[in-house]
Amino acid sequence: MMAGAVVPVTASRPSQGRRAYLVLLLLAAVDASGYSVIAPVIPAIARATHVGGGVTGALVACFGFGQLVGLVLGGLFLGRRSTAALLGVSLGLVMVGDIGFIAGHGLAVYFPTRVLQGIGASGLWLGVTIGVVERFPDRGLPRLMGILTAYSVGGVVGPVLGAVGGIRGPFIAHFLLLALCLAWVGQLGAPRVRVAADRRAGLRDIRSGPFLIASMGVLTVATDLATLEGPLPVHLAVKLTQAQIGFLYTGAALTLGISAMASARLPQRGCIAAGVVIAGAGVTLLGVSGDLGLWIGAVAVTGLGLGLAEGGSLGLLVGSSDGEGIILVTALWSQFWAGGYLFGSALSGVAVARLGFGAAGVVPMVIAILTLALLVSRARARGAESAT
Repeated sequence: MMAGAVVPVTASRPSQGRRAYLVLLLLAAVDASGYSVIAPVIPAIARATHVGGGVTGALVACFGFGQLVGLVLGGLFLGRRSTAALLGVSLGLVMVGDIGFIAGHGLAVYFPTRVLQGIGASGLWLGVTIGVVERFPDRGLPRLMGILTAYSVGGVVGPVLGAVGGIRGPFIAHFLLLALCLAWVGQLGAPRVRVAADRRAGLRDIRSGPFLIASMGVLTVATDLATLEGPLPVHLAVKLTQAQIGFLYTGAALTLGISAMASARLPQRGCIAAGVVIAGAGVTLLGVSGDLGLWIGAVAVTGLGLGLAEGGSLGLLVGSSDGEGIILVTALWSQFWAGGYLFGSALSGVAVARLGFGAAGVVPMVIAILTLALLVSRARARGAESAT
């Protein structure tokens, strides 16, 4: 599927390919842990800085802003250097961000630090996904679905780290994990092919209907996740400790991973449609309810929907490109993710600050409705084309 996008570089032994894939899976999991480690820590930050859900939503949104910047920088970097180099630099940026939370104090440090971590996370995402394409050009989709599973595993690790306690503890644990992984980047070895950044092919793929649906799907996923990790932990902290929030979100990540794996065997558009509705309903229920039992159910439902929508979006994304424009396609799709994470957390934080936590699901549901409207319109257009 992706052979037309690449230039042969070297042949590799099967053992080298397996080792490289294991390294990429590890890096994907570590990257994902950096997203979710913040959620259980949010109530501690809110108490230490005397702020509410609006400000913590803005703090989480900083990560999305960093991602938007990092995707541009990462794409430019890949045009001149290898994916291994990008992965090494990106790990370093996230580690510096961890040091900011470990040694720094107050929002004046936490905000720019979280931006820096977002920049590093974008580089890791691009390095991992393009690294898979370069090393497995003939099995792109199955290998990328494996990467998505690794991200789900990392989504479990993040809240566990966040449950350590306090502000510094989780980021010390995360820093040590990143330091262990830094040495593994050198084990990637040379790629089998070099992906050519074909701008014209990328623009052609971007204009396709499937690409837009995949992008709106992942935009909705990011919006839901940002709301879950930004303002809502302050709501949960009324009844739960930091450790309890961490383990609650671990359950959501487990559900997300299982449903994401299941989505590989299901119709992609159907997964996106069902996923955005289910996740939006879960986030809404979590905000309006004050019952612990309902919280557990709402978090599980949210994870189920996020996994379906994210898996369907990734599958549709890969299918929307013939391979020649995969770098541009992946970078722009990721911009939709980063934008959803940025604006989802910020806008949901504003809604919560003005209307209370019962309004936390308003922004996610609006985006979900827009995504459903796009799916319906595209389905009708396809039906009209087939009828003629």
